[in-house]
Amino acid sequence: MISSQYDNIPKILARQMAGGAINIEEQEVLNEWLKIQENLEVWEQLNKEDIRAEMLQSMHEIDVHRVKEQIQVLNPPVFDNKESGTRVAHRVHFLKTAWFKY
Repeated sequence: MISSQYDNIPKILARQMAGGAINIEEQEVLNEWLKIQENLEVWEQLNKEDIRAEMLQSMHEIDVHRVKEQIQVLNPPVFDNKESGTRVAHRVHFLKTAWFKY
């Protein structure tokens, strides 16, 4: 059941973070998703980081396993006050492929 709902996870999370209502089926999907430790870490990171629900809402057709990657691209770690070259490259790639799609 949850595999068919993977693409809806970002939208469900966005509504949950924004305080919006989610239906029983969506709550079940979210509960199943949160049973996986890596996904629980993503949820905790979403709540810690400065990620707005609107950002997640705009990530349509994204696979659930890429949510963590998207968070890291949006908020790359900083080392010695400089972003690593890899993080910059990932951020540029994300901007080119996702944000300017339309």
